Amino acid sequence: MTPKELSEQISKMAGEEIDRKQWSFYYLSWAKDGTWLGGAFAPGYGPITARLRCSAMGIRPEGGECLVVSIPTGQPVPPEEYRDRLLTKEEVLKLYPDSKTIGEFEKEKP
Repeated sequence: MTPKELSEQISKMAGEEIDRKQWSFYYLSWAKDGTWLGGAFAPGYGPITARLRCSAMGIRPEGGECLVVSIPTGQPVPPEEYRDRLLTKEEVLKLYPDSKTIGEFEKEKP
């Protein structure tokens, strides 16, 4: 897929999310080579629009991959001071003490 085709696909998917009109909060986590780079809480109509919001706000650690997870319905959304900015691991653990990186979770598997 060319960069232009990728951009067109992302735009199409973002449009589909917006059309569903299901606003929610998402947790985004960036990592590279097994090293956690940071996390963020952002609203969006879906994972694509939440990721695009972070990128537009300058929340995009260099390199690595981004994992986007929806905050389940009924769970409290993070306080405003924790939204729309890059968070440290300590800040994420303050809000969600049981949270783990994928690497930590993988190590616990039997």
